[in-house]
Amino acid sequence: MTTATSRIQIEQDVVGVLAQLDAEAQLLPVPLAATATAADTTSIRSTTLDRGNPSTGRYDGMIVKILDDTGAGPAVGETSMVVSSGYDGTDKITVSPAFTAAVISGQQFLLYPRRWAPETVVAAIRRVLRGTRQHHLWAPSLIADSDMDSGVLTNWDAVGTPTTREFVTTAANILHGERSLHIITNALTEGASTEIAYVGENETLLVSVPIQVISGSCAVVARNATAGSDLETIATVDDPLFTEVRKLLIPISSDMEELTLRFLSATAASEFYVSPHVIVQSQWERHYAAPSWLESEAQIVDALYLPQGYTTSEVSYAYAALSRAARTLPGGYQLQRSDRDVTPVRVSFANPGNDPVYFLCRRPAADVTTDSGTTILDREYVREKALSLLWADRGEDQRAASARRKAHSRATAMGYSGPLLRIDEGPEVAV
Repeated sequence: MTTATSRIQIEQDVVGVLAQLDAEAQLLPVPLAATATAADTTSIRSTTLDRGNPSTGRYDGMIVKILDDTGAGPAVGETSMVVSSGYDGTDKITVSPAFTAAVISGQQFLLYPRRWAPETVVAAIRRVLRGTRQHHLWAPSLIADSDMDSGVLTNWDAVGTPTTREFVTTAANILHGERSLHIITNALTEGASTEIAYVGENETLLVSVPIQVISGSCAVVARNATAGSDLETIATVDDPLFTEVRKLLIPISSDMEELTLRFLSATAASEFYVSPHVIVQSQWERHYAAPSWLESEAQIVDALYLPQGYTTSEVSYAYAALSRAARTLPGGYQLQRSDRDVTPVRVSFANPGNDPVYFLCRRPAADVTTDSGTTILDREYVREKALSLLWADRGEDQRAASARRKAHSRATAMGYSGPLLRIDEGPEVAV
């Protein structure tokens, strides 16, 4: 099971290493904790500060960053700086500018060693995340936002007035992807719809979508959006086990140019989840726009198809999702690349059968833009990799090389350094 680590936790780890090389900071724990509530918003009290040299200028110019939120003190990420002669020689440092609230007893904070700032460390951590590519499955589809990657709910229009239409990130309710669409209804034929997919007249299309039904039932409906009428109900499912609804739509009528998929309650009270990937693929040779993160053909490891799984009930065109292993796609695919285009990369293939096609890719790890945001990359790996970048930026080559070796060792231990993950550092590749 992957463990999520917040950005500020990794920042704490990096500061812990940097502090070992500072005459004053190396005597202090990382993080520090206030041992008494401050009397004002421009001071911090901690008896731990009295380790070592009692000089009043001991901590001058060091940056303070709040590490946790106790609900009463300053918020996570608030920063300030120790003023000149800012240590009282016992347990108090004075800072400027003021925090939004007094630091309370037990609240943790980072005391940055001299020469280092939070912005520099955070920038290095984010460079590691953006430069690390992880194993990822992408399924081309004529449906917009078929992997729900954007997190924009307006891509999944309400049909009727469902009581709930939301994205969720609970692992038990997601088959692939980072979120699924959660629908609750109190009336028949309510739910959600995809955006319009433009189709060719007389084109044969494969539909594949995973559904989990908690209560009631869900009908997957193909709709002729050109005529404003339903084309057919592909299947109606009612299983809490993720069920793949899969069928070839043969053929698209000669006057049909627009298709949508609807996910509707087939009983008055229903609750269900629609998980990525919502796939509509053509048996024609079609170009599919690659996602923005797919910048190069080198990121594609393999093309796969998913054989039809086992039937779960008497319902036609419904199968136990992921009950068969994926296989390499015969016949391959083609890439079209034009870097100055609005859509720089497109992938082209024909789906000759009734099995959805997936691409095994290397995708950059998610950037983390807030202190409380999390990453699933290994905490020790990110720390060492960030340190290697910080040292390299300052021309400290031996320390950079040492941290890089540690990062490589951790990447190997975590299975990162195999063919499914690559780490880029501009002109230098470290792993």
